[in-house]
Amino acid sequence: MEAGIITAQDLRVALESQRNEPAPLGTTLVRLGIALEEEILPILARQLNRIDVALEEKDIPAATSLSEALEQLLVEAIQAGSTDVHFEPVQEDAKIRVRIDGILREMELPALMKGQYPATVSRIKILCNLDIAEKRMPQEGRTTIRARDRQMDLRVSILPSRYGESVVIRVLDTEIPLGLPSLGMDREMLDCLEKILTRRSGLILVTGPTGCGKTTTLYACLDRLNDSTRKIVTIEDPIEYTLSGAIQMQVMAQIDLSFGRLLRTVLRHDPNIIMVGEIRDQETAEIAIRTALTGHLVLSTLHTNDAASTVTRLMEMGIEPYLVSSALSCIIAQRLVRTLCSRCAGKGCLVCLGQGLKGRTGIFEFLSVDEAVRDLILKQASVEEIRQCARARGMTALYDNGLSKVHADITTQEELDRVIHQDELM
Repeated sequence: MEAGIITAQDLRVALESQRNEPAPLGTTLVRLGIALEEEILPILARQLNRIDVALEEKDIPAATSLSEALEQLLVEAIQAGSTDVHFEPVQEDAKIRVRIDGILREMELPALMKGQYPATVSRIKILCNLDIAEKRMPQEGRTTIRARDRQMDLRVSILPSRYGESVVIRVLDTEIPLGLPSLGMDREMLDCLEKILTRRSGLILVTGPTGCGKTTTLYACLDRLNDSTRKIVTIEDPIEYTLSGAIQMQVMAQIDLSFGRLLRTVLRHDPNIIMVGEIRDQETAEIAIRTALTGHLVLSTLHTNDAASTVTRLMEMGIEPYLVSSALSCIIAQRLVRTLCSRCAGKGCLVCLGQGLKGRTGIFEFLSVDEAVRDLILKQASVEEIRQCARARGMTALYDNGLSKVHADITTQEELDRVIHQDELM
């Protein structure tokens, strides 16, 4: 084969070779004796990608049929209340699971997608402007879809696995779904939080594992504070909700825009209130705390099991006890539990897919940092000492707050025990 001229047969051989033995497209062409100028390769690669998708979809009657099937599946999943849609390759073909109210459930694979999993992944990549020829490296992207009568953001993560590429699509509803009264806090907690939100400075931390509703709680607070007299700036990864009037910024690790770097820059932007999506390291923690001590109200999240352990976690990150005690206003630990279905009251019906549970509410532990707690922090007291002091001064333990919702027939004992293991909180 002479270098320089590529026939249709050459392209077919190259594509089939890649399908059976994955390699970078340029390497495949060179190995087959097809020489290309370096600047031409990206252009040809894009054309070959389109051909590749067409070959994968050769058994589909219409070119847009797979796209329509994918869109319909995503819309149905979102309308059912899914927060995540999982496309998982298995030895035979693929399966689809959706996370509804925190629980994964398998979804029937549409007929058009059976035997078409590689093409389905390619369609998802195209929607997100990702490289469909790259099948060996992780990729991340975003797109949007119309569902629930509004635009929904989709955050896509793709990972290579044994039988193909695994895809998870996180559904981000950019409308703030809940106000403070709807979070599930009891009246006493809510009153205390409302009072703290009137302060001009201090640090409010919301803690708990991934997926427990921390960001929703922060945005409910920001929504309450959002008026024309205050400037609100958020630093997030990703931006999950739209807050009208606020300056919202996205962390971008690829260009070294970290939480810490953005937080340091934000201080020159004359904010009153700053929301930091997550405190991940000592740098971010220290800047957030010093910011809270210099006339700013700072709201953020941290991954800890309960409120009391958050104090020691900050000190383990290298923050001096006097800074922690001076800056902290309150710590809110939380989880999400499924609630009894309003249609069948727990018996199981079509609305709740036979589960007896539909929707979720929060259970909370609210630690207000008063003088007694500040003294313990300065003395570097143990988690248990801080916990006992807080409970003696009226703090309801996380599990006990959940029990109150069980007794009020809002959730079940089984659901509470599923979400909270008491030994985690000891």
